[in-house]
Amino acid sequence: MSKFAPLTTFFLVHLATILLIFPEKTIASTKSGHWEPILIGYMLEWILMWLYLKGLAGFPKMDLADIFNEITGKWAARIILAPLLLFFFIDVCVILRVHSEMLTVTFLPEYPLWSLALLVLVPLYAAWKGIQTIIRATLILFIICMPVTLFSFFTSFGNFDLKNGYPLLDKTFSFMASADFYSSFIAHSGFLFLGFIPLYKYPILKKSKSIFLTYVSLLFFYIALVYIPLFIFGRETSSRFQFPTIISMDSIDISWIMFDRLTLFFITCTLISVFVYAALLLWMMIQLIQKLYLISSLPVIVIILAISVVALAGFLPTWNAVQVLINIDTWFRFYCIFALPLAIFIMGMVKRRKLA
Repeated sequence: MSKFAPLTTFFLVHLATILLIFPEKTIASTKSGHWEPILIGYMLEWILMWLYLKGLAGFPKMDLADIFNEITGKWAARIILAPLLLFFFIDVCVILRVHSEMLTVTFLPEYPLWSLALLVLVPLYAAWKGIQTIIRATLILFIICMPVTLFSFFTSFGNFDLKNGYPLLDKTFSFMASADFYSSFIAHSGFLFLGFIPLYKYPILKKSKSIFLTYVSLLFFYIALVYIPLFIFGRETSSRFQFPTIISMDSIDISWIMFDRLTLFFITCTLISVFVYAALLLWMMIQLIQKLYLISSLPVIVIILAISVVALAGFLPTWNAVQVLINIDTWFRFYCIFALPLAIFIMGMVKRRKLA
C-alpha cells in the first residue's frame, strides 16, 4: 500500500462533504462576500485539527475510544462519545439521502427514493472488510476521480461572469446569524477520522506537516464549489437551486466531447467520494459500538446498522425533512468538532507532563 494512501483518504473524506451540501448552505448564508464564511470555517478546522493531532500524539497506539476508556473510565467514555456515535449515524443517513435525492433529480426520476438508500450496502461492505481495505481503495478511486472533477471545474470557466461575485465583502458578517452557515460545517468534520487510526500504524500521519499540506490543497475546492455557481448564475438564482454545483455542471456545453452531459461523470465521482466517506463513518461506528456499547459479532452489528441507516435515510418523506435532520445533526457536529479535540488536547498534554 502506498504510503500516501491515508492522505488520499483524508482528502476524499473532505471532498465528499464539500461537494453537495456545503455550496448550498454557504451560498444561502450570505448575500455577499461568500469567501468570508468559507475562510472562517476553513481556519477554524485548521486550529481544531492542530489541537486534535497534538493531543493524539500523546496516545500513538490508541484510538479515540481507547483514550477515553483509559482516562475517564468506560461509563464516562460511553456518555462522552455517545454524541459522536449519533453524529456519525445521522451524517451517514444525511449524505446517502442527499445523494439519493441528487440521483432522482438528475438521472433516475422514476425510481422510488427509498430504494436508492440501498446504496448503503456498498460502503457497508467496505466497512465490514476494515480500514485497510478502505484506505487502499481510496488511492485508486482518487486517481480515477480527480482528473474528471478538475476537468469539470476548468471547463465551467467559460460560463463565468465575474461580476456575479460582487459585492466582495459582507461588512456586517451577517452570515454569523444564519443557521445555514453553521450547517455548512458538515464540510469541516472530516478530520475526526484521524482519531480512529492509531498513528503508529501510518508513519505519514505522524508528520502533521503532510496532513496540513493536504488540507491546504482542499482550499481550492472549498472556494471553487461555492463560486462556480455564483459566477455562472449569480447569488439570487443559485440560492434557489437544490444542488447549485450540479446545475452549474449541467450548464456546460462542450461540442468536442462525445458525451452529451458532463454532469454524469461529475456525479459519478461525487458518489465515489461519498462511498469512501460513508464506509469510513460506518467503520468508525462499528469501532465505537464494539468497544463501548455492544460486545457482539461483527455481522450482527453490520446488520443492525444496515437496517437502521436504510430505515432513516430511505423513508424521510420530504426534502424539508432532510433539512430538519441536517439542522439536528449540526448540534452534534459542533460538540464533536469543538469539544472532543479540546478534550483530547488537554488529556494529551496532561499525559506528557506526567511522563516528563
